[in-house]
Amino acid sequence: MLIPVVYFNGQQDMVKDHNLELLIEAGQIFKFKRCNGWVEVASGDLRKPKRGAYFGRERRESVLAELMAK
Repeated sequence: MLIPVVYFNGQQDMVKDHNLELLIEAGQIFKFKRCNGWVEVASGDLRKPKRGAYFGRERRESVLAELMAK
């Protein structure tokens, strides 16, 4: 999916959706268009980033071990 964007120099472009987050993190995008309108990156009206890796105790292992023991 291509998303309309505007760079800080005013240039407009269409970028692939998976590249949008990278461009925002790199500080290259002024605003981009969602289905409900334009979003300015500096306004902070962005979705929360995806969760990173989980480093806590893996609770599913104990449940799986119990099931396998039966």
